[in-house]
Amino acid sequence: MRFGLGPFELGSFGGRPHEELYEEALEQCELAEEMGFDSVWFAERHFTAEGACPSAETLAAAAAVRTQGVRIGVLPKPILTNPLYVAEDVAVLDSISGGRVQVAVAATCASGELTGYGVPTEDTQGRFLESIEILRRSWAPTPFAHDGRHWRIPGRDLRGNPFAEGIDEINVMPKPAQLEVPIWVAARDEPDVKTAARLGLPYLGSPLDTLDELKRKRDLYERALGASARSAASHLFPVIRDVYLAESMEEARSDVEEGILALYHGYQQQGLASGLPSAFEDLAKDRFLVGDPDHVIREIERYRDEAHVSYLVCRIVAPGLPHSKAMAAIRFFGQAVVPEFRMVGFPSEVRRRTRSA
Repeated sequence: MRFGLGPFELGSFGGRPHEELYEEALEQCELAEEMGFDSVWFAERHFTAEGACPSAETLAAAAAVRTQGVRIGVLPKPILTNPLYVAEDVAVLDSISGGRVQVAVAATCASGELTGYGVPTEDTQGRFLESIEILRRSWAPTPFAHDGRHWRIPGRDLRGNPFAEGIDEINVMPKPAQLEVPIWVAARDEPDVKTAARLGLPYLGSPLDTLDELKRKRDLYERALGASARSAASHLFPVIRDVYLAESMEEARSDVEEGILALYHGYQQQGLASGLPSAFEDLAKDRFLVGDPDHVIREIERYRDEAHVSYLVCRIVAPGLPHSKAMAAIRFFGQAVVPEFRMVGFPSEVRRRTRSA
């Protein structure tokens, strides 16, 4: 089991200055690396109270220079703009980080984001498929051209221009530091899960899904891979979960209940979810990992054993959670939970089940 921290969306709940939120997020990333997390993640959001990170790559670059080895994950939305912008930003980020970038391309956007960027809802699936192709070809070592329904690259016919006669391809520069940038598909709906399988890419499970829904979509993914594809067991199965650790179940719930409820209420307002329970205990069931170490460890084992989850991206920093509590929860998770999945053969004395002062 691997662990990520995030994705950070950095909404200014309570009216706090964004510059404070950015600095706190970077400090949390530094601590996550210290505590054994494998990655830190930044999500692109626009035009919402929890969307203070419209450029995930920019904040991720700051995290890259504040860390040494942890992977830097971004969730861009290339369907909102020309994917070449995303390709260039990710390539620069990969160079800054020394080849540590991981990309999970978002297949869906909030209705307000589509409206703000003038993207028709019916075009999203086509734009998503084209954007994946453009990203991959942009990061390849050779020039390319793309003539699709939504984007034509190069964008103009250069014939007749004496300074550009014969130029019919472009070469995106710089190239990423990695020979191949790992790509996941951030999938919420079943068509997106099938798309991930068809492309041979891992899909990143949505925090909106219950454990049963994740299991059903994992089964769908395996069937869509087909007999000729690699075994599904060889594919990572990463999921995003709201996670919070405290010394008691009561303390954990008290710290994050209000913020998580506000976050999910916002998802419903933005058209990203519908029909979610309003009571915290109903919303949390088989969806959140909030509680004491024993409870959280048991839940992670369920996800691993029942749904074959192999990578848990932990959204520990709930909206409105004080920075001191977020730091304590990240440290506690690194002390009490990570060793349970990394030090199975080690004596129990090396695992800390209470918070350090």
